[in-house]
Amino acid sequence: AFVSFRNLFGTGRKLEARFLQERKATQELEFKYLEPYPFNLPLYLNFGFLQRIQDTSYTKRNIDLKIDLLFSDDITVSAIGNYERVIPSESQLSNFVIADSRTLTSGVEIKYDTRDNIYIPMSGILYRTVYSIGQRNVFNFSSLSSQGYPPDYTIQRYFINLDVFTSFFKRQSLLTSLNGGEIVSDKVEESDLFRIGGNKFVRGYRVAQILAGGLAAGTFELRYSISSRGFLFGFFDGGYYYRPEDIPNNIPRQEGFIYGYGLGLRLETGLGLISVGYALNKESSLLDGVISFGLINEF
Repeated sequence: AFVSFRNLFGTGRKLEARFLQERKATQELEFKYLEPYPFNLPLYLNFGFLQRIQDTSYTKRNIDLKIDLLFSDDITVSAIGNYERVIPSESQLSNFVIADSRTLTSGVEIKYDTRDNIYIPMSGILYRTVYSIGQRNVFNFSSLSSQGYPPDYTIQRYFINLDVFTSFFKRQSLLTSLNGGEIVSDKVEESDLFRIGGNKFVRGYRVAQILAGGLAAGTFELRYSISSRGFLFGFFDGGYYYRPEDIPNNIPRQEGFIYGYGLGLRLETGLGLISVGYALNKESSLLDGVISFGLINEF
């Protein structure tokens, strides 16, 4: 479930909440808050909190701070800071190997946005690139040194996104999207990986069904507007991913080409903008698809 409250009380503030129950013992809870123009400066302050409980394996908590500097109507440069804590489970049922660690990360994001409308763009592009580098400290190094864990190490992330919007006739628009990312480190753990599925990267797969250390994915989404903020859409997503070998957990290197396709609808209602989608992947049958749901509200 995803809920977004934009323009809170007419102040431009934004609050988002997201809850995912992937399986009985796996869940993710996330909150985001945006404060525009603090002290009348051309800045946005973004605060975030995420907690992921991964079955009987580990708990991860992230605290994020991002400061957006508005250079112009089209260009935004952001400074990123992140505190991450990963705590292995003490359950006797778990034999999953993961470090008890703390990671401090800093980075930069550049965004270029020329969309003519943020709700149903008919033209323009949205470009975003992110680079971050973090230092990880392993608290239980003494018990993991035989598994190849150093006491501390760096981890880098690269990510790029390009959305291009075009229109060929009235009420119609086409989104062409490209995404790419990679994690570079001497040690990459499950909690670090990109999560593919749900509404991320390649639709048609369950949330976090595929984990990747590197990915390249694209989207074609054809839209037909039915109101000022609502539209019907059909899409095709596809791409390549790889997951590096995880020797302590006996997981070999994985890679492959995947794709998904489906239909969806976004409607204006009294509650806000409600989106519903149905997606299939290359291995699923017609009745074995993935349903997604979201809500965006403004008041």
